[in-house]
Amino acid sequence: MVDVQQVEITRGAGEIVFDWPETGPKHGGVTPQATWGSSYAISTETLEVRFDGKAKAAGNVFVDKRIIQVCIWYTRAGVQKGDKVCSNATSDGFRWTAGPERTTWCWDDLSSDHTIFNMSRALISPKVF
Repeated sequence: MVDVQQVEITRGAGEIVFDWPETGPKHGGVTPQATWGSSYAISTETLEVRFDGKAKAAGNVFVDKRIIQVCIWYTRAGVQKGDKVCSNATSDGFRWTAGPERTTWCWDDLSSDHTIFNMSRALISPKVF
C-alpha cells in the first residue's frame, strides 16, 4: 500500500514534520523485529527563500504497518521542483534495517503559486521480512 500526502507550504511557517515513531504490538501481540526509531519526512524553510527536505524509512512498525519507503518532493503549479528522493529500508530475510536519510531542496520563487511538500510512504504487513 502506498500512502501519499501533500501539504501547501505557508511562507514563514518554518517546518513541516511527518513523524512515525516505532509503535509496539498490542497487548498479547508478537513483537515485530525491526530497527527501532522513527521514519520521517520533514521540510524546513530557510530564510523564506529555500525549502530543504529530508526523509528516512526506518523499517519500523507504526499503527500495524511497516514503513519500508519514504519519498519526498516539491511541486509548484503542478510542476516538480528539485529532485524526488526516496529512503528505502532493507530486509535480510530476518530483520529490517533503516535506509539512509535522503535530502532534496528547492528555491521559493515568491510568485503567487504556493510550493507543495509531497510525501509518499510504502507500507506492508509487519509480518513480512
